[in-house]
Amino acid sequence: MSTQTFDPKESALAQASGDTSWITSANAGINQNPDQTPIDTISGIDSNAYQKAQDAIYEKRRVMNGIDAMKGLMNSYGLGSLMDKITGYIKEGYSDPDAIVGLIRQTPEYAARFPAMKTLAAKNRSISEAAYIEYERQASSFEHLYGLPTGMLNQDIVTNLISNEVSANELEKRISTAAVGAYQMPAEQKQIFKDYYGIDGGSLTAYFLDPDVAMPLINKQVAATAIGLEAAKQGVSLQSALAETIDMAGVTQQQAQQGFQNVNQQAGLMSGAGETITQAQSIQGNVLGNQEANKAIARVAGSRKARFEQGGEFTQDKSGVVGLRSAATN
Repeated sequence: MSTQTFDPKESALAQASGDTSWITSANAGINQNPDQTPIDTISGIDSNAYQKAQDAIYEKRRVMNGIDAMKGLMNSYGLGSLMDKITGYIKEGYSDPDAIVGLIRQTPEYAARFPAMKTLAAKNRSISEAAYIEYERQASSFEHLYGLPTGMLNQDIVTNLISNEVSANELEKRISTAAVGAYQMPAEQKQIFKDYYGIDGGSLTAYFLDPDVAMPLINKQVAATAIGLEAAKQGVSLQSALAETIDMAGVTQQQAQQGFQNVNQQAGLMSGAGETITQAQSIQGNVLGNQEANKAIARVAGSRKARFEQGGEFTQDKSGVVGLRSAATN
């Protein structure tokens, strides 16, 4: 193997010109030929200049290593645009990644990327950037899992969810409710939802995912609109308050279906000559099982039957309530 020699004059010229590559040559020569004189004792070489050059090399390596380490982290945060600032921090002497991240957290770019952080901090709560990003990833996966439109769980919604400390598990529960409510709900029920609560089909999902709306309230409203749907199928007009009352009474959708069929069949008792019943009475009796209302229905039906038992055509449902199909009731 050939031995690399070190020329003090040549290195001195390189030093004078500001070229620090002479250090590498010097070290290479010394490493390969240990019999040579140490560089700081060679005539004409300034040991202080040598140390300064070595320090410059170490500083360059420190800066490069720091930049490389932060580049990966910033890319994972989606903040690669901050690398110019980070490079400036490192050149100023910052080496500790935690200290640099602390500076980054004060930037507008960071606030825009992790907007929920400020809200949490105001409540003396916190979440790591890694956990924040994982939450976003899970939200995106829930979109695909439950068939929601891509981007439905946008940054604004995720920000609200994280700000209100809604866990990923709770988020999934809300999404499953939203998927059922907004995408499996019949079009007629969506219309009822709009009529009752002012929420149209296009915003149902966002409404269900609104952290300001408690899930019990959402579930109650979904159930109420299902009751309203059964009424609408029978041509019965039903207000939201009564629909909610029926749901709170424990009436199932199937029971409501049968009850409103009876209400529909008793339409003849709600008009015509003589005593009549109201639709509200019919709903109270047939759907809610109110005894007083059922007594009124039976009384009017009996009165009609007595008046027309010599003429006119009657129909009787399974409950024994009689309705009229005669022009005489008009």
